[in-house]
Amino acid sequence: MIENFQIAQTKLITPQRRKELLSRPRLLEMMSDLLDFRLIIVAAPAGYGKTSLLIDFASQFDWPVCWYSLDPLDQDFERFLAYFIHSIKFKFPEFGDASLRVLESSPVDQLNQDFLISTLTNDIYDHITEHFVIVLDDYHLLKSNPVIDQFLSNFIQRADDNCHIVITSRKLLTFPDLPLMVARSQVGGLSVEELAFLPDEIEELFDKIFNKPINSDEALLLATRTEGWITGLLLTSQMLKSGMGDQIKVSRASGIGLYEYLAQQVLDQQPDYIRDFMLNSSILEEFNAAMCKEVIGKALQKQQKWGDLLYHVIQHNLFVLPVDDEYSWVRYHHLFRDFLQSTIQRERPQDARAIKEKLAEYYSAKKDWERVFEIYSALSDSKAIVKLIEKAGSTFIARGKLNKLAEWLDALPDDVIMNNPAILSMKASVATSQSSIQEGKELLDKAMALLRQNHEEASLADTLIRRSAVLRMLGNYDEAMQDAEEALDLTRAAPYLSHLFSEALRAKGVNLLETGNLSSALDYYKKAMQVCQQNNMEEDVARIQVEMGVIYEKMGKYASAENAYEKSLTYWQSVSDSIWQPTILNNLGVVQHLSGDFSNSFYNFEKALHYAHAAGDRRVEGYSLASIGDLYKDLDANAEALDAYQQAMEKARQVEDQFLIFYLKMARARMNLIDRQYKKAEMQIRSAQSVAKKSGSSYEINKYRLEQAALDFANKEYLKAQEQLQITSSYFKDEGFVEDGVRSEILLFLCLIKTGDYPQAENTIKNFLNHIDDPDRNIPSLSILNELKQDLNSFSNIKEFKTYFSDIFSYLDDYQTLTQKNRRKIRKEASVVPFAPARFDIKAFGKAEVCIGNQTLAISDWKTQTSRDLFFMFLAHPEGLTKEEVGLVFWPDSSSSELKLRFKNAIYRMRHAIGSEAVLFQDNIYQFNRAIDYEYDVQNFISAITRAKDEKNLKKKKADLINAINLYKGPYLPEINEIWVMADRQKYLEMYLKAVDELTSICIQNREYDEGISYCQQALKEDLCNEELHRRLMEIYSALGNKAALSKQYTICVKVLKSELSAKPSPQTTDLYNKLIIANS
Repeated sequence: MIENFQIAQTKLITPQRRKELLSRPRLLEMMSDLLDFRLIIVAAPAGYGKTSLLIDFASQFDWPVCWYSLDPLDQDFERFLAYFIHSIKFKFPEFGDASLRVLESSPVDQLNQDFLISTLTNDIYDHITEHFVIVLDDYHLLKSNPVIDQFLSNFIQRADDNCHIVITSRKLLTFPDLPLMVARSQVGGLSVEELAFLPDEIEELFDKIFNKPINSDEALLLATRTEGWITGLLLTSQMLKSGMGDQIKVSRASGIGLYEYLAQQVLDQQPDYIRDFMLNSSILEEFNAAMCKEVIGKALQKQQKWGDLLYHVIQHNLFVLPVDDEYSWVRYHHLFRDFLQSTIQRERPQDARAIKEKLAEYYSAKKDWERVFEIYSALSDSKAIVKLIEKAGSTFIARGKLNKLAEWLDALPDDVIMNNPAILSMKASVATSQSSIQEGKELLDKAMALLRQNHEEASLADTLIRRSAVLRMLGNYDEAMQDAEEALDLTRAAPYLSHLFSEALRAKGVNLLETGNLSSALDYYKKAMQVCQQNNMEEDVARIQVEMGVIYEKMGKYASAENAYEKSLTYWQSVSDSIWQPTILNNLGVVQHLSGDFSNSFYNFEKALHYAHAAGDRRVEGYSLASIGDLYKDLDANAEALDAYQQAMEKARQVEDQFLIFYLKMARARMNLIDRQYKKAEMQIRSAQSVAKKSGSSYEINKYRLEQAALDFANKEYLKAQEQLQITSSYFKDEGFVEDGVRSEILLFLCLIKTGDYPQAENTIKNFLNHIDDPDRNIPSLSILNELKQDLNSFSNIKEFKTYFSDIFSYLDDYQTLTQKNRRKIRKEASVVPFAPARFDIKAFGKAEVCIGNQTLAISDWKTQTSRDLFFMFLAHPEGLTKEEVGLVFWPDSSSSELKLRFKNAIYRMRHAIGSEAVLFQDNIYQFNRAIDYEYDVQNFISAITRAKDEKNLKKKKADLINAINLYKGPYLPEINEIWVMADRQKYLEMYLKAVDELTSICIQNREYDEGISYCQQALKEDLCNEELHRRLMEIYSALGNKAALSKQYTICVKVLKSELSAKPSPQTTDLYNKLIIANS
């Protein structure tokens, strides 16, 4: 039972906004956007303005705010629940009686939380009909109470959408279901990054609040020094007297003020062992418990519980910031770190140096060369830096850490670089990675000249291997092969150069691979693998496995490819290397794609893309985007596939990867052919032709021939296409390119039919179908059949091939089932390149109705009819509407603040019902997103009417008119009787009646009288007084010789006009009736 204590109202009153509080529109706008979430977390250390922001928010927004200021006593669960309920009741007096009765009915340790939460949520539903916010301020004072955490976690997930919880805390939240809520998009928040003051806000702060104007440069300086920490800014302002003064004076003054504050209020308040730990660990920059033990423990010969020390500073938010998402690695706030490092340098300089020295050893043992570089730089040891680059540069290049290597090289004088061939060669690799391919080649040329003079065979071989790669990227395959061959000659007979010998074998292998010589390439990779295994070169083995996997994949040996990728991936994951993983994940995804495992394929493509982006590897980003495009193409998401290809092309051009550029030109040409955009396809093919000719690659030349043949086929140049396809079929079969081979095969089959060579066509399709179930050919075969399904339909009635086409369409039915299943899965997961959106079926004729999938939305799904009507209003205005334009229709008498809240609620409910992608917001315009996969009866009706109007063929015109008439199920949006609907309702009715009239005229011409009668009678239900329809019916009855029906129809017309309009038939109707009666006498 609830303890009998007095509720302190002061804890439930929203604090008054002080005059000196600076309003921050940027954060208020963020808060406004976050109100779509159920839980909003505002977490940051002391002094970042969390409470001030929410006070400002509460004073400026119309949303009801329930405030609960927490203190340590609220750790008592019973007390917390009582205040929690009263905080809501304080704002909504009708709420809370039922909830308090449940709380009072039993001891808190026997309280049924589930029943209490159900009562609370029902209480809110019954008594609160608008969106509202509950602020729990200073949640860290509860010290991670697990019972309260669990209660709030459950409550947030079960409360209705109108309830929003805002929590401010200095500590990280430990809600048990927080990951689940994040996954369900129920959680948003602000952190130090958002709360930190920006330079323009600092200018405003000093001007309006401190009355000490500063310029933009001074504001930027303060933002950099304090990282936007408001406490630091306040202390800085106190140190200033009459302005900023010169920068040195400011730095000194503000620095002293801040350091005194940090010493007195933070560092000196800690126990000695925590104080020492904070000082020592500041030297490490970024650290975890194991690193502290290894470095600090050994440097100072200390044995401590490092994990407990780290946990303490995190939980007490002692200006510790996460390096990763899980706080496994942390760093101190920039300002606080500088203070700690300054303090230990002043108090214990020998300890500081000992820690740095041990830190260098720690990173050297881990071959974490960039960390070693930072230490050497801090110690100003330039000789050590040069030795470090010579020692570690090749490793950096192999692992793709070229940006960091570029920073090191930039720190060296030009004369050191230009006279040191090893450094020069590394600089060339950096230039190449930064897309300056030609510059990289020129630097390598200079390095090789120096090496040849000095007869340094090992370095020369290394540089030859690098230049071979650059030449290959430039498409100069012959020169690239020459460099690889020379490197092989230099290293073949030198056992101490085995690592370079294997690299030279790889260089030749990759050159053979990209020129289309798969079997020869595989032989060289196997030789390289043998050398690496003999010398226990695990990393090199892992790299070779990736490239062998590519060859196996192209040969259709998917099991071998997947095995190679999996082995390589296992190694890179074991050494926590993120550079190679995206390449392997992309390649693994390709194999899964070609095996029909589309969902896992997509998962790996997206994962590869994220990894590559994080690593700054634009080349692999490009390949992963190209892979996504290929997958989307096979799933009939053509527009999205083109989008992926376009993004991939941007990456390919940035890194000047000629092979990828060629591949994407071919891919886009293929998409253009699918979409029947032959001119665009021809442009892509012509552009790719020049690349292929320049490279001299047999593969690229035959790939170009294949796409040209596909274009020739589309343009009905069958003999020309056939000639090219016979060449490509032979090449791709001989070299083992399965996907291109089956495409050549099926196109050749169609060409042979068109040229009348039925016996050869039959042999071709027999062979094709005999192997279609082979694991290596199945999905590539089905993919090309799916691409050509429109063409295949036109061939299906050829007598000699009916059986074969029957088999083909049976396979395609199964393929469609497979792809549709995966489309649904991928649609939910796609993030980088959105997949084809969910299908909407929208109806406005006869009844306003929206179906998503198989579910028809009820008014309860929209929450209010206003939300549904708002959606149809956006549909009616394809140009879009502003919030104000909507307000004039729906809430014409609302004030600006009322409009904002009503509009926000209506938009929120609408998007909650149909999804956020259906209505876009851009440039202050809300607009229905016509890019989504939808059917709209009004739009289809207008399209059918338009087609009928332009159609000259009477049969097709009739079909279009019937389509339009069948779409018209009744008046446009009959439930809505607003002005914005009326005009369109009348317009569509007139279009419908005109369509019926035209269709009836065609029926009369075709003597299809019964059909004409049916359509006229159907239309009269919509407009009983329409004389044109009555006249059409009289004409039909006259044509049938049915004088009685003719007279009856005229009588009906007379009676209806009199009863409905108090009018007589027009002279046109009367004259027609008299004329028809005479004709039938």
